[in-house]
Amino acid sequence: MFFSRLRSSAPQFKDDPEKTRYALLLHLASIVLFFVPVLLIILNMIFGNPAERSINVILAGIAVIQIPVQYLVRNGRVRLAIWCLLLLSWVAMTWIASKVAGVSDVAVVVIF
Repeated sequence: MFFSRLRSSAPQFKDDPEKTRYALLLHLASIVLFFVPVLLIILNMIFGNPAERSINVILAGIAVIQIPVQYLVRNGRVRLAIWCLLLLSWVAMTWIASKVAGVSDVAVVVIF
């Protein structure tokens, strides 16, 4: 019920079905990119070592940036929201990889 309500709350653009589809996908990705980092922060605080706890700042940033992304999507600025999310993800994963395990970290895969 909760997830169907979140999905149905994605903006609809009647004049542009492609924009509506992008907005729906971005809306769902944004929901995931809010809840997963919050869960990871909680797990890092409970079970993480100091290196893993050091990425909590960037995880919080990923979660918080979803608020302006949702605002942009709902105001029809879907392409701008996509670029913001793409740039943020690239910077965040690069920073996380540099802080935790470097090139051997799994976060490097996200960059590609």
